[in-house]
Amino acid sequence: MSMAEADKVCEQAARWDAFDEQALRRYYTEALDFSFGERQPAGVREFARRVASDSGFDPELEIAVLQP
Repeated sequence: MSMAEADKVCEQAARWDAFDEQALRRYYTEALDFSFGERQPAGVREFARRVASDSGFDPELEIAVLQP
């Protein structure tokens, strides 16, 4: 979802979601954090570490942040 399309997404999602359009808009625009700073790669690594034992995934991964 693009933030430019948040209103459209919320309007459509409210048709089948238990939450109304206004609640969905607050969730997508205020509650979710779409940034990718220093904390996010650490979170991805921690997720990988936790699922590695169950999935055979190698938790020693490198995360490359692509710059535009």
